Amino acid sequence: MSIHISIDNVTPMVPALNFDAPINWQINEGESWAVIGPNGAGKSVLMDILQKRIAIRTGEIKIDGTDSPTPIQSISFRDIYSPAQTRDSYYQQRWNSFNRDEMPMVREILSDFTAKQIDEYSSMGDIASMLDKRIIFLSSGELRKMFIFRMLLLRPKVIIIDNPFIGLDYRSRDLLCSMLHDMAKSGIICIMIVADHADIPEWTTHVLPLKNKHIFSPEKKEDFMSDKNLLDTLFSNEIPTEYHFPAPTNDDTSYENAIILKDINVHYGEKYILKGVNWTVKSGEKLALMGENGAGKSTLLSLVCGDNPQ
Repeated sequence: MSIHISIDNVTPMVPALNFDAPINWQINEGESWAVIGPNGAGKSVLMDILQKRIAIRTGEIKIDGTDSPTPIQSISFRDIYSPAQTRDSYYQQRWNSFNRDEMPMVREILSDFTAKQIDEYSSMGDIASMLDKRIIFLSSGELRKMFIFRMLLLRPKVIIIDNPFIGLDYRSRDLLCSMLHDMAKSGIICIMIVADHADIPEWTTHVLPLKNKHIFSPEKKEDFMSDKNLLDTLFSNEIPTEYHFPAPTNDDTSYENAIILKDINVHYGEKYILKGVNWTVKSGEKLALMGENGAGKSTLLSLVCGDNPQ
């Protein structure tokens, strides 16, 4: 029996979570969805309703075609450090990483699953190459793939991923997108929550647009991408045409250099994150810091902000 999910005339128990009309949404096997809308549209509330995390007052949520106790799994990447606890913990763990025996490998993180289960999916996203890496040294893209992989081992029928591409460079984005595509081809229904139509992968089949707790009619991906009126309706008011910043309170611009870094080295054991870095930011400069995931951008800024133990 193929999986079929339906939300029929649902309203949440808490009035503050109500949409402007009862929720109706049908999801079928073989479909891949993007739920899209600006901040505050109601995307996360809708996903919580789908997962029955929010009590409902009226209507019904049905998941047919599976006897799995966990048919739906979800993960959020709103913050790049969310899967690895907090930023402070991340830096402190790296600082202490010379105690290598205390740093778990990916294989150890997946120890609840058998080798046979891991091997079954290990080719997806090239997870096999990560199994013997210390988790604290994974790049942003690798970390995401590992957590998605761990969800796959639970054999869900549906996976919900919130902001899968936030903070990823082009290469990591392509690799993660390829992994999600493989997952969709394997029969798992993939639902991605995105806030930009540029983040909708080519292989997505359907789009559910939202704005201000209003759910628009679902569309096939090709129809949505060509619907200029709908795109304008969703996002036309998101970018202000003018900005009005407060007047500066400090007119002292007599200093020449705002930041000076000399011969900076940051390393954890034998692994160098930054080596021999010299950087000067002059008064009044506006800079863009660019580089692939794992290049050391966040580490460099953590030094400037005084957040790094080194």
